[in-house]
Amino acid sequence: MSKSRVKQVEALYTVVHYHDIPEDVYLLNQSENNADRNVYGSWWVKYGTLYYIDKELNIQEIEHDEDALAGQMKIPDTTFTNETDDESDDESESDDESESDDE
Repeated sequence: MSKSRVKQVEALYTVVHYHDIPEDVYLLNQSENNADRNVYGSWWVKYGTLYYIDKELNIQEIEHDEDALAGQMKIPDTTFTNETDDESDDESESDDESESDDE
């Protein structure tokens, strides 16, 4: 039976960020926002921060609710591994050793 060695583990998480919008902040609805992103009320999310354009056409930020993230990354949704055969690792190590002997 050939054994394999895990070289890398990839863990995928689904994280949901909630942004509470203050009463005095106006945001376009989804379809209006998709049509024009450079007007009053347009918005986008980047790295968990909600950005929007205010009445004076300045970019403002709203951070996500940290408490809502609690536990979301405790257990990944999916994991993958990158594996190699142990035998191939042994051969490559012996090749490296033999090359150093020749020098």
